[in-house]
Amino acid sequence: MSVPVAAFRGAPSVAFFFLIFDPMTQQEPHSYWRSDITGLRALAVLPVLFFHAWPNLLPGGFVGVDVFFVISGYLISGILFRQLQKTGAVHFGDFYAKRIRRIIPNLLCVLIFTMIVGCFFLTPGEFHDLGKQIYSSTFFYQNFRLLKELGDYFAVSAAQQPLLHLWSLAIEEQFYIVFPLLCALVWKLRSNVRAMGVMVAAVTFGSFAACLLVKDQSFRFYFPLTRSWELGVGILLSYAQHFGFWRPDSQSVLKRNVLSLLGGGILIVSLFVVREENFPGPETLMPTLGALLILSASPKAHFNKLLAWGPIVFIGLISYSLYLWHWPLLAYANIIAPVHAPWWNGVMLAVAFLLSVAAYRYVETPFRTVRQPQDKKRALVVLIIGLLAVTGLGQWVRHEDGLPQRTTAFMRQVELLREDWPDRDLLQKVKIGEATVEMNREAGFPEILFIGDSHMEQYIYRIVKDADERNRTVGILVEGGCWVAPGVLSEDQGCSRVIRDFEHLIQDPRIKHVVLAQKWGGYLDSNKIKFRDESGKEVSFADGGWKLAMQSLKTRFEGTGRTLHVILDVPWDESETHSNYDPLRRFTRFQTTLNEKDFLVPLPGDTSWSYGNDVARSVLGPVATIVEPAPIHCPEGRCNLLNYKDDDHLRASYAKDHAVWIDSIFEDLKGASDESKDS
Repeated sequence: MSVPVAAFRGAPSVAFFFLIFDPMTQQEPHSYWRSDITGLRALAVLPVLFFHAWPNLLPGGFVGVDVFFVISGYLISGILFRQLQKTGAVHFGDFYAKRIRRIIPNLLCVLIFTMIVGCFFLTPGEFHDLGKQIYSSTFFYQNFRLLKELGDYFAVSAAQQPLLHLWSLAIEEQFYIVFPLLCALVWKLRSNVRAMGVMVAAVTFGSFAACLLVKDQSFRFYFPLTRSWELGVGILLSYAQHFGFWRPDSQSVLKRNVLSLLGGGILIVSLFVVREENFPGPETLMPTLGALLILSASPKAHFNKLLAWGPIVFIGLISYSLYLWHWPLLAYANIIAPVHAPWWNGVMLAVAFLLSVAAYRYVETPFRTVRQPQDKKRALVVLIIGLLAVTGLGQWVRHEDGLPQRTTAFMRQVELLREDWPDRDLLQKVKIGEATVEMNREAGFPEILFIGDSHMEQYIYRIVKDADERNRTVGILVEGGCWVAPGVLSEDQGCSRVIRDFEHLIQDPRIKHVVLAQKWGGYLDSNKIKFRDESGKEVSFADGGWKLAMQSLKTRFEGTGRTLHVILDVPWDESETHSNYDPLRRFTRFQTTLNEKDFLVPLPGDTSWSYGNDVARSVLGPVATIVEPAPIHCPEGRCNLLNYKDDDHLRASYAKDHAVWIDSIFEDLKGASDESKDS
């Protein structure tokens, strides 16, 4: 569809005030609108859509969100700076009323749509979680919700979170609350340009420093303090332009074209070279710098003129709607039919495009273009009531545990698969020296210490059952996604704490029996986990630190007199190209029955599982008793995926009743105790 730029010249209130996260809805003079900025929003949103639909096609497409941050910081701060220049104050009522009329109408439609579809296709647990995310989104703290409950934005499970994308809108809104207050405060106290510049620079560079210093990737990704520097980049440019330090219109032809083409080149290259590993970080400078250069160039520059082309401007106009609508559609496609052809995602994007055009025409525009003061007040009242109603709906769904009565018996069976995980509330937290251990009893000292990641955690019910039947006191020290061993360094705080506790405990001579279980082959390529050797050198697991950590474990137990058991992994397969062991990927939400024959699979085609076990067996075998679950769990080399909760974890109830290999550990230690008494 070709839309001439001239078509927007007569409607600056439509064209200028259309940011993806915070379109400027103020009735500014016509000269403030730049069609190339609207086009830049298109260049930001399209890569995000392609990355979400076909991540291998555009591996760095997610950086489009960072471009949006820069644009939003640039334009929103421009509103505030102009208000301060003209009136000497920030008009909070007017500012926030326009934000509400611009952002909330479409958001409410998306939330209601997501809730309705979820009512038909989500299990009670999934619907319960959606209810929480609904009211987290209406009050714009979805980023904190995801940081707490999901963690890694790029995790496989994130693809089935219909409101995952609203983390960025939450950060934007948090910025809208804080930054105008800072501007008003600084202007009131100092009322000069230099003080404002110092504040803007301090916020921007302080946030960037925080982004570089914080080790936890999930924290860096979702926390506003570590992302606000990207908004600050745009604010710095806006500050320079509004207070006379930078004049795009006065640039020479060479200067503006160099800025424009260089910015466009850097931005486009970033879409292909930036990777999700350890993002955001220094590489985030590429898309933010590219956006900054494009914004700082004159609209007459070559690349900027390309962005002002009619069809690109049109995509920019509906970009906010596209961002809101595309992800719930893709996420529900992943939920309803986990294994589907790539063209499905293309259909979802086409539907998102049509919905976005309709939302722009019939939802966004009517609320944004209200003119009469009385009508503006009515619109605000309607939107606030809508927010409260949707919030109440989310709270009700959460309170009613996802409304289990609405689901079929089949869906409840699906629920049991995914939610079947140990409840650690049955354990008691006990302080032993400087370490904290979970135990099956409130008092005493652990006769056996079980250590590991979630692949040990899956056995908790069986461990406690065996311990209680044999009158044993056991300690459990586990952390999901954590390779627990002395000398291992992790960016995750919970993991670091558990490793420290383990290091304290193995120095206690009273610890006689240790059992280790890890996802042995699951950390081979990790750059987030490192091993520090005795010389202090840090080596990432991907660069060989994994084997060094394994050797270190062996050294720690040689000649200590302690008994060590190593539980090898049950078969797992996370790969998309092989069989994939996630049982929920093997049916659609349109089914009504489960056929057990469809869930019997051969041993994994992905060699990570077997390689990890082989290395653990060869390195730790000389100092440990090796426990091999695979022959029992997968007789004749065939595994029943109905015994799994996902692609690499067993269901807790299955492990409690069938993980008999755990019993052998208690039997071995009973024999060792008897021999000790006889001697």
